[in-house]
Amino acid sequence: MKIDELKKQKSALDIKIKKMERRKQQRGLLKECKKIIGDCYKFRNGYSCTSEHWYIYAKVKNAIIDDDNSVYIILDSYEKTNRGEIKIGINIRQLESTNPMHCWYWISQEEFEENKQEIINHLTQQKVL
Repeated sequence: MKIDELKKQKSALDIKIKKMERRKQQRGLLKECKKIIGDCYKFRNGYSCTSEHWYIYAKVKNAIIDDDNSVYIILDSYEKTNRGEIKIGINIRQLESTNPMHCWYWISQEEFEENKQEIINHLTQQKVL
């Protein structure tokens, strides 16, 4: 065998090994993500370069892995900005790469429901223009 042929085989094996290692790592991450299904979180959000901040409230509904071995957490989220903009996301796919919900703060179901209801109440009280 020529050296060039061996290098090609080595390269192909390296790629295969990396794919297998990623699959194993992502399956472990998926297992961790599944442990937090039903948990609630909040994330401090804000406009860039201002001191205005508020929270996004989210509840984890599911965790999935796609054909590319990327892990996603499926969540519902509710947010009301300091400027009164309301954002509601249902079945949002959030890509996970390290620890599940690692930038979010865990909150109780009660805190999540209270804030969700407050946002929904605010939305339903708005007049249609």
